[in-house]
Amino acid sequence: MSLHDFQTSFLAALHGRDASSLLPLVASEDATRRIAIYVDMYWGRLIDALAQDFPEVAAMLGSEVFSRVAVTHVERRPSRHPSLAFLGEGLELTLDELGLVREAAVARLEGARNAAFWTPDVPTWVNPRDVAALGPNFAACRVELNPSVRTVAIALGARARVEGDVAAPIDPVCEEDVVVWRATDHVVRHRTMSHGEATALAALRGGATVGEACEAFAACTDPQAAALGAIQEWLSCRFWVTLDPSSR
Repeated sequence: MSLHDFQTSFLAALHGRDASSLLPLVASEDATRRIAIYVDMYWGRLIDALAQDFPEVAAMLGSEVFSRVAVTHVERRPSRHPSLAFLGEGLELTLDELGLVREAAVARLEGARNAAFWTPDVPTWVNPRDVAALGPNFAACRVELNPSVRTVAIALGARARVEGDVAAPIDPVCEEDVVVWRATDHVVRHRTMSHGEATALAALRGGATVGEACEAFAACTDPQAAALGAIQEWLSCRFWVTLDPSSR
């Protein structure tokens, strides 16, 4: 058996928690016990990695239940990425499938924060001077969003849990929009936003011009002020990395 075949079989035994399948490959009377050590280490490391990335979900479920959920998640949605940083992708879906809707709401925000942290760095960003130089042509421009920017709609109370309020009630019926991004100091931040702002960001990501995206604020009491305030916030937080005036 080649080294590659042995390693593939070894990983299959770990993932399947079937130490006996490797007995023919290991010349030892206590092979099952020895391989079982690796099985326990393998799954223990995966569970620990998920608990570190989803601390509030882990706290809500408790270590025993969270361990079972983590194993279920890995079995249903095994990661193909070499880094454990991406092991938790889709955990909110696994929790939803298990009927853990409150925990799933928290996982959506914790997962978005994890994803924002691991996005590539961007060397440039749009600043207010770039906007001012365009004058009235600004509304016809298209922008490229910072890849770390993510928007999630989560159950009311989930954000408070992630922020440390362990007693905050979570209402799965009511939702709030939250934007997540990684700041220039490499700290991941999030804040609530209006539904109009969430719609505008989604429009920009979909290729709409700035002017088209700002139509999302039409229902506001003062649409112009709401749109201007959002644009100032986006520029301040460096949500835009490029500004394309050629689209005008």
